[in-house]
Amino acid sequence: MARCSSAGSFTSYNGMARSFLARISNSPADQTLSATSPARIEWLRGGSAPEVDQVAFEFSENGVVRTPLGSGNRIIGGWELTGLDLPVSGQLRARGRASGGGVSSSVIEQVETYVLSVMLPTVTTAAISGITLNAATGGGEVTTDGGTTVMERGLVFATTSNPTVAADTTVVAGSGAGSFTAELTGLAPATTYFVRAYATNSVGTGYGEEVSFTTSVVPTTPSFFEAVSAAGLVGDDALPTATPFHDGTPNLFKYAFNMSLAGPDASTMTVGGNSGLPVAGSNISGETVVWRVEFVRRKGSGLIYLPEKSTTLDAASFEPLTGPPTVTDIDEEWERVVVEEPYDPVTLPHFFTRVGVALP
Repeated sequence: MARCSSAGSFTSYNGMARSFLARISNSPADQTLSATSPARIEWLRGGSAPEVDQVAFEFSENGVVRTPLGSGNRIIGGWELTGLDLPVSGQLRARGRASGGGVSSSVIEQVETYVLSVMLPTVTTAAISGITLNAATGGGEVTTDGGTTVMERGLVFATTSNPTVAADTTVVAGSGAGSFTAELTGLAPATTYFVRAYATNSVGTGYGEEVSFTTSVVPTTPSFFEAVSAAGLVGDDALPTATPFHDGTPNLFKYAFNMSLAGPDASTMTVGGNSGLPVAGSNISGETVVWRVEFVRRKGSGLIYLPEKSTTLDAASFEPLTGPPTVTDIDEEWERVVVEEPYDPVTLPHFFTRVGVALP
C-alpha cells in the first residue's frame, strides 16, 4: 500500500484530529489476468495500479517458451485481446508500458496460469433424435461438435427427472467425436423415462436438455393357475391334465388354445379362427403339396408349443415339424401360428400331426 504525507494549516483530516501533518494511504493496486473463453483474454487493472499503454499478450505451455498473441485493445477497466484459439490450459503473460511524469518509463507485467471451463462439447436437444422405444428395446442418437476432442459421449436414462443427478440412472456410453446410436434393453412397460445426452472431454462433462418418453403398455396374461382359479376350478379339477367337464379336453389345452375353462369345450378352430384345438391337413401351395398345421398361441404366457409329425400313431415316433412358422397377431393377448411342410401323399399315405403344450 502506497503512503504519502501532507502538511499545511489544518487541525483534522478525514474526521480525525491532526495538527498540520497527516499520512494519507492510496487505494490498493488491483489487476486480474484471465482467459474468459478460448477466443478472448482480458487484463483488468484498477486501484493504485499505474496506467499502462502498448499492452501485449503472450502464451506459454511450460512457462519458459512464450508465443506472442498480439496487442491488446482498450476496454472499460483494462485491456482485451480477441479472435484467439487458446488450448484448454496454459500460461498467459500481459505486459504494458507505464510512463512517468517525465521521459522515463517502466514495464508492468502480470503472469497467470489458466484452465478453461468452457471447452465443453456442444450437446443440445436437437442433437437427440430418432428415439423409438418400447418395452423391450430403445435407442437414441447424440451428436457432439466436431471441433472438440471428445473422450466419451452417450445417453443417460432414468425414471425420475434430471437423470444426471438421479440415483436410478442407466448410462449408455460411446467414445470419440461424432454421432452414435445407443440401444437400451430391459425397459419397463408403461413407464416414463427421462433422457439426456452428454459428452465429456478433459475439462468436464456437458449435458443436453432433458427429454422424456413413455414405453408402451404390455398387456399381462394370467398364468395357468390364475386362469383356472378364475374359472372356479379347485383341487384335482384345477390340474393341467384334468378334464372336469368330461369333454376330453385337458385344462392346459383350453388355456393354451383360447377355449372355455368354465364349461365343456372340445371345439376345433376353423382356418383363420381365433380359438379351438389346432386344425391340420394337406394343402396345395403353388406346385407343392404341403402339410399345414394352424393353431392359436397365447402371448407372454411362457407356454411351450411344439408342432410335431409322425407316420404312425406311436407316441414315440413323433418328431418336430421342420417348416418355418408364420405368425399373425390376433389381439394383444393372442396370435395365430401356421406351420407348413412339404408332403407327398403318395409316399406318405399315412401322416399325423399334433401340437404339444407344456408349462414353463
